[in-house]
Amino acid sequence: MPGEAYTRVSAIGVLGSVPAPYEIFSYSFAIKHGGDALTALQQVAIGDAVSAFHGRQASRMAPQAVLTQVAFAHKSALGPQDQPTVRLPKATNGGLVGTVLPPQVTVAVSLRGPLAVSPIRGRFYIPLPIITLNPNNGLGDEGHIQSLADSALQLINEVNAAGADLQVGIAHKTGVAPVTEIRVGRALDTLRSRRNAIKEDYRLSVGALVP
Repeated sequence: MPGEAYTRVSAIGVLGSVPAPYEIFSYSFAIKHGGDALTALQQVAIGDAVSAFHGRQASRMAPQAVLTQVAFAHKSALGPQDQPTVRLPKATNGGLVGTVLPPQVTVAVSLRGPLAVSPIRGRFYIPLPIITLNPNNGLGDEGHIQSLADSALQLINEVNAAGADLQVGIAHKTGVAPVTEIRVGRALDTLRSRRNAIKEDYRLSVGALVP
């Protein structure tokens, strides 16, 4: 069954400033819109909104997470991408200086659709979050998590405002559900793919094993 056409917007960048090969990160969301594709002006406005989100202190990403491009991939109602990907170059560092958590640790920004189409949900993961952990339960600081949730709301509102027919949504099998709620949990997540990409640095025990 055909669904709805939409555009997948991806924030793509690198972790750290060491020479290549870099560790790549990306986070993305869908946009439902009228017409065959976003206009060039809409792409610029959305790219600016993503760059602003990435660089805001409230988004709690470390400067070592460098946004290098915002990509736009249009998906047809039948599913496959049907237009060349548009890439807007960026050079935006995360906006908060502080103690960086291990690179495989992330925070999920959860997007939820209306109850009528529940349980349609989406999410994206921010790179190199700076979140203080509660020493008693290991959960993220309430104020830090609230700050990220509010910044994500600002991002989605700015994207929706880039055109009268635009709406950030959650792509599913039969369409694109509008985002009606944003949640950020205090239990931090782990990206297994990023952990697997980290080269291990072992230390051997010193001394002889006693049989």
